[in-house]
Amino acid sequence: DYLALIPSTLMVLAPVLPYVPQVITMQKEHSSAGFSPYVCLVLLIANILRICFWYGKRFGLELLFQSFIMTAAQILMLFIWFSFRTPRIGRPRTAAAKFWNWDHFVTFVMYIAAFAGVMGSITLLLSGYNAYVETIGFISLLIESFLGAPQAISNFQRRSTAGMSLGMIGGWFLGDGFKTIWFIYKGEPFQFLMCGIIQLSFDVLILIQVLLYRH
Repeated sequence: DYLALIPSTLMVLAPVLPYVPQVITMQKEHSSAGFSPYVCLVLLIANILRICFWYGKRFGLELLFQSFIMTAAQILMLFIWFSFRTPRIGRPRTAAAKFWNWDHFVTFVMYIAAFAGVMGSITLLLSGYNAYVETIGFISLLIESFLGAPQAISNFQRRSTAGMSLGMIGGWFLGDGFKTIWFIYKGEPFQFLMCGIIQLSFDVLILIQVLLYRH
């Protein structure tokens, strides 16, 4: 039944769609100042860990495919952000300030590949230990829960939402609502439901920032 595939297809593809308006905004303004690259970092770490979680504890294939597609989409999103970012003046004073703010895109890719390789290797070794599997599942979804945090912090620091696509945030809200309902309907592990609820809370916070900083 092809109609039965529609919800599953939406579950796989819909989470990447909110980033299309943000890409359009960055290309239109030739600037990525309104978008926090730490959003990409959060999603990359969360989805790589979720793939490891699936290896140790099988859940819906839709969520596994979603993780692969989101990982690829965030690498592309990071590249677009990097292409339009404002050139840095001077060098960061600390290692923490330099992290995820490198001068060459290949450094980002190397970090992502190294993280995926290390976590994949550890998971292959420890996948038989339930405590490890449940822990990476919890960490993965806890990190993803705070997806909106970097954007909310960036908005607060700048006292502005200029350059941030309202379409992206609206897409987050609708997508997170759909995901949360899906988790309940499919009886996915509790970690997923917790993730959806926290994400919706951050979506609402950012929408409030849009109202507060609209002038």
